[in-house]
Amino acid sequence: MSNYWTKAAVFSTAIMIVVMSVWAGVYGPIWHAAWTAQPADWLGFSGSVIGGFMTLCAAGIAWLAVRMQIRNDREIAARGHFAAMRAIKFTLRPVLESLDVVWGIFDETTQFKGTEEEKLDRTTWLQSMLYATPPPSVLDDLKKLGPGLDADSAILFENVILRLSNFYRLMTRYSEQTERSGELSWRMNDIKIMRLQIGLLRDAVEKFEPAWAKIFQQHKKMPLDNSTYADVMRSSYKLWVAEEASRRENADH
Repeated sequence: MSNYWTKAAVFSTAIMIVVMSVWAGVYGPIWHAAWTAQPADWLGFSGSVIGGFMTLCAAGIAWLAVRMQIRNDREIAARGHFAAMRAIKFTLRPVLESLDVVWGIFDETTQFKGTEEEKLDRTTWLQSMLYATPPPSVLDDLKKLGPGLDADSAILFENVILRLSNFYRLMTRYSEQTERSGELSWRMNDIKIMRLQIGLLRDAVEKFEPAWAKIFQQHKKMPLDNSTYADVMRSSYKLWVAEEASRRENADH
């Protein structure tokens, strides 16, 4: 508020200088008539000058008030945007971390050189492992935060929600599959589709908030301390790989 009155004082001073300059310009030509002018004439002239000055000051103060209101509205909107971004980061980060792990497992699974039975076992394990990701209800939590964003960010965030929603639908379909002819081929195809969807999600996140997309650049470098969704999934995968190696060793004997 003090800043407002400072601007108002500066504006009023500037107006006064302009008015006094005009008044001086008008006063010069009538200087010689000053001695013959009546007091009432001087009062009328002074009243016009003062009235004009007050009108200009009032207009200036009103203009400043409008500017201040616009700035306050922008500040309030900015505070709402930053609060929404903090809440989105808190909610979305565990999801992105867990999907980073899933992405790494998908990469290894698509390149796995074991027997068809081993590949089928691995894809079966993936069906249950995917339930260790944050629940789909996280989508509803994220959607509630979108209205707090500014217009441009809200559009980009909608794309993030779309990609994440698509992945959860694919994940649910994969986890609830029943046996089919050529089951392994179907599962591997589904894995490739889910992997593609995570890639699209990464691109959407990068456009929304570039710093958050860096989560997807570290597939295997975080500690296995079982403290987050992502860590539980890493530990589960580590146990599965160990069991897989043990079965292979026993089969060789």
